[in-house]
Amino acid sequence: MNISIDALVKRFEVIKANRANWETHWQECADYCLPTKANITTERAVGTKLKTDIYDSTAIEAVPVAAAGLHSYLTNPSSRWFDIEMENKKLMDDAEVKTWLKECVDIEFGYFNSSNFNEVMPEFYTDFVVFGNPCLYQEEDLEDMFNFFARPVSEVYFLVNERGKIDTVYRYFTYTARQAYQKWGDNAGQKVLDLIKAQKVEETLKFLHIVLPREDRTIGKRDAKNMPFASLYLEPSHKKLLSEGGYQEFPFFIPRCYKTSDSEYAYSPASVGLADIKGLNIMSRDILQAAEKTLHPPIILPHDGYLLPFKTSAKAINYRTSGNPEDKVETLRVDREIGITLEMLNQRRQSIGRIFFVDLFLMLANLPEQQRTATEIAERVNERMLILGPALGRLMKSLAEVVERGFSILMRNGKFPPPPDILQGQEYKVKFISPLAKAQRAAEAKSVNDLLLAVGQMAQVEPAVVDNIDLDKAVKKYGDIYNVSDILRSDDDVAAIRKSRNDQIQMQQTLEQAKLGGEGGKAVAEAEQILKGGERGGKK
Repeated sequence: MNISIDALVKRFEVIKANRANWETHWQECADYCLPTKANITTERAVGTKLKTDIYDSTAIEAVPVAAAGLHSYLTNPSSRWFDIEMENKKLMDDAEVKTWLKECVDIEFGYFNSSNFNEVMPEFYTDFVVFGNPCLYQEEDLEDMFNFFARPVSEVYFLVNERGKIDTVYRYFTYTARQAYQKWGDNAGQKVLDLIKAQKVEETLKFLHIVLPREDRTIGKRDAKNMPFASLYLEPSHKKLLSEGGYQEFPFFIPRCYKTSDSEYAYSPASVGLADIKGLNIMSRDILQAAEKTLHPPIILPHDGYLLPFKTSAKAINYRTSGNPEDKVETLRVDREIGITLEMLNQRRQSIGRIFFVDLFLMLANLPEQQRTATEIAERVNERMLILGPALGRLMKSLAEVVERGFSILMRNGKFPPPPDILQGQEYKVKFISPLAKAQRAAEAKSVNDLLLAVGQMAQVEPAVVDNIDLDKAVKKYGDIYNVSDILRSDDDVAAIRKSRNDQIQMQQTLEQAKLGGEGGKAVAEAEQILKGGERGGKK
């Protein structure tokens, strides 16, 4: 590496200091939305009681709904959620190419489902909606081909290149002495060896995993130290290099939810809704206090005449001395307009639900029975997709990179059948076919529908206006939007069918002309025989 270990460690210290404000913000988001991960700036021992000053769980309940919704509608394991097609659209008309791609996608989808992908993704989506900067690590594995890990936001630091793309990750993580020795053996560092010797194997230490572009490498060599991305494990306190390896593709995938131009890090739905979440928490606390005062109001006692302490529990007996007969015990009247406060509370809860897209993911459950029509659902989805769209686009881009790396890993390990020769040097791309991806493209289908409807109305006045529409392209557009292109015939098949149909029409016209012209019966009979044969052939 051109960069020294000392320089890498110093760079990390700067990166860590620059991120301090974000960590404070993430801690607050976790406090109110994800208490189980509220250890960004506050270290908490395992099993410690979670935050106890939360009086409303609306945000805490919305987070798993949003995470489950993203997983179910974007990467559902029960249905294929991605497809692969060639950049050159004309190649998709080739039957051999389509068959090979389908086999590859089926194989890769099977490896995704047999790995731990579906176990990790709910945590990944949870970090997406709470912190806005989730991190998925895809590790190449000889047995399962690839494993996945959702790295905590607290331990992942990243840098972007001149194009704004993340290409460097610093992961500051904890290992026990036993784990470090299992991974690096005698090269784990003197501190680890001393702890192992002292039988303090569960004592923890900090390590750095750095992945960054490798500048000094020999192109063409396939050893770990000449791969496009370097992988360095360091013991930062002693600036010791523990191991060096590499990756063919960048293994970290970090979609940034609500990205701003002035920072590498992004905001999340929890960030956007934090004011409502905190306000709702305060309002809920005040209502509880008001209810307590209503049920157990303050008591007004005479200045004297009762033996103290005065008991207020149920069935309690209090004694008084003889005194002024008008002395009496009264409760202090506390007037509270709870109704208005409850209405404000519900408004905040609905706002939080919208911020986390709970209404989108629970749409079928929330719609009244009489409104559950396809049109109503489509309109509701399109309306919410306008807001979710930008964040969803970044999320889908990262998932596409996950699929691409998985495709490359399987290809390198010979898990795919040999590709057709026609694909040599050709580029492919990932296409999402999940319900959310289809909903995102529903607006495109509506635009085509609106155009065809408008042209149809114009054609009633001027039929020639239909000449502006290429209906063949419209059919292919629909097939692409709804992901049913596999049932469409190729251009060659369509041309052959139309030629056969035109030949039959031409033969029919020839036959009619022969009959009208009084030509020989033999010629007419031959023409009829040819026409019948063509019809039978067309039916086949």
